[in-house]
Amino acid sequence: MYEMVNLKDNDVLGIGQTDSIFFSEDEYKAIRQEVIEAPEEGLNLLDAFPIREVAKSLKHYKYTTLDKYGDAGIIVSPGDFPALTLDGSEASIRIPMKAISYAIEKDDIVNSRLLGAPLDTTYARVAGERVKKLQDECLYTKSTVFGTQGIYGQGTGAFSGTNWTTATTDIYDQVRLWIQEIPIAYRNGNSTNMRMFLEGTQYSELFKRTWENSTGSTEGLSGNGTWWDIITKAYPNLVIQETQWATTATGVLYPFSANVAERVMGIPVQNVELKQDVFIVKAAAIGRDVLAVYAPTAVVKASGI
Repeated sequence: MYEMVNLKDNDVLGIGQTDSIFFSEDEYKAIRQEVIEAPEEGLNLLDAFPIREVAKSLKHYKYTTLDKYGDAGIIVSPGDFPALTLDGSEASIRIPMKAISYAIEKDDIVNSRLLGAPLDTTYARVAGERVKKLQDECLYTKSTVFGTQGIYGQGTGAFSGTNWTTATTDIYDQVRLWIQEIPIAYRNGNSTNMRMFLEGTQYSELFKRTWENSTGSTEGLSGNGTWWDIITKAYPNLVIQETQWATTATGVLYPFSANVAERVMGIPVQNVELKQDVFIVKAAAIGRDVLAVYAPTAVVKASGI
């Protein structure tokens, strides 16, 4: 992984020397940290699902999609246990490896040591950012490259709404009706933990302070607040998130529960050293994850909002 190399002050960079240069322990730790802690601005889905950790080498994850559970019954005798019925089907999905490679030139390593300056880790940070961005995108949308579906592609629940940008649209009522489309088995009134994902235009509409009532008059919302204030007060456990991957006038709502969906994680984003030659050390930021939806009907996709 790394090897300590002591360079004399009067060393002159050359082919013979660079062939034996590796990252020092401190240099490797700095590079690794840049990859792991790469900024996540605008990547709102990485923590939007329960996480299930699996073996790093696991390439396929098998699970059962469920839509109904068996009903409990009264036990009359020890042999009279009610049977559990599962209305579902077996599924298997790939857990693809997502990776972005980068290179650090050996003369940069030498120069940083001779000058006592930190090693430039920009490429490592950018690689980490790009892998996280790819993960974020795949959690929401279909990936033809990896052959996986995100939350939008796997959900089968549907809500047909009214354009939120229209002045007469009661957005609170829209959200209420949207939540009603979640099967009752997966929600518990207004206390249900839920996540809502919106495109930027619809998300911004939540912060309007006025609307046009049925008489055609423009009036302020209750308490001079916004739709956001009204909705989050009524549904305190609803987390509303903007995502760059949603398309205009659409969105997704689902109960935040490991019974509904999980982000299956084999390898959190990390750094690996790949190879080197006389001029560069090549490394990569890697991650292995996929989204598994166990209850597709509980993932409700909105259109026309």
